[in-house]
Amino acid sequence: LFRGAVSGPISDRVAAGLTLLRIDSDGYTDSLVTGETLNGEETWGIRGAVNAQPADGWEWNLSADWVDQQKTTIGTTPLDREYTSRTGLRTGECDNGTINDFLGNCARTQVGTVISNLSHTMDWATVSFITGYINTGQDFSLDFGTGGSPSPFGGFTISNEVRSEQFTQEVKLVGEIGRLNWVAGAFYFTEDNETYQVDTFATTPTATTALVLGDRLLENSTNSFAIYAQGDFALTDRLTVTLGGRYT
Repeated sequence: LFRGAVSGPISDRVAAGLTLLRIDSDGYTDSLVTGETLNGEETWGIRGAVNAQPADGWEWNLSADWVDQQKTTIGTTPLDREYTSRTGLRTGECDNGTINDFLGNCARTQVGTVISNLSHTMDWATVSFITGYINTGQDFSLDFGTGGSPSPFGGFTISNEVRSEQFTQEVKLVGEIGRLNWVAGAFYFTEDNETYQVDTFATTPTATTALVLGDRLLENSTNSFAIYAQGDFALTDRLTVTLGGRYT
C-alpha cells in the first residue's frame, strides 16, 4: 500500500494538489483446482485539484481523478480455517472485458470523474457554473457453482460488463436583499448505461465447452432538466418564512 499527496500554492492566484494511491496484494485464497492464489488486488489511483482566482470576483475549483481496481473473487466458504476455491476459472486480467476473456476469474472497476465549479461574485448575487462528469466501467465474472468444477468455464458462471457515463450542469444564483435570502437556478442531467451479461453452465466437471443460459444486452438512458427557486424572508429575528418551488 502506498499513498502520497502534495499540495501548495503555485502563484498568488493559483494553488494545486496531487494525490497518488497504489495497492498491491497477492491474495489470501487458494484454488484447489488451479493452484492459483486468488483474492489479490491491484489498484492505482490519481487525483488532482486546482483552485484559481483568475480575476477579482472570480474563483474556479477544478478536480479530476481516476481509479483502476482489479481483483479476483473468492469461490467458496472457508475450509479447515483456510479460504479455498473450487472454481475452474483461471486468474484473468479483464483487459478485454469479461465477456471476451470470461475464462478469467476477475473483477475490475475503472472510474474517472471531473468536477468544476466556476463562480463569480457580483454586487447583487453570486453566480456559479457547476459541472460534473463521471465515467464508470465494471467487469466481473463469478462462479456460483457448488461442489467444484475443474472446467475452465467454471460451474455456473455469470459474467458482466457494465459501462456508465453521466454528465451534469447546473447554473445557480444566490443573493440577499435586505431580509430576503434567495437562490434560483437550472439543472441538467444526462446518463447512458449499458450492461452486457452472459450466463454459462459447464455440463460436466471437465467440460471443454459451456452451455449458454443467458446472453443479454441492456441499454438505458436518462435525460432530465429542472429549474428551481427559493426565498427565505426573515419576518423577525426569530421568525422566517420560506417559499420555494422546483419543476423537473
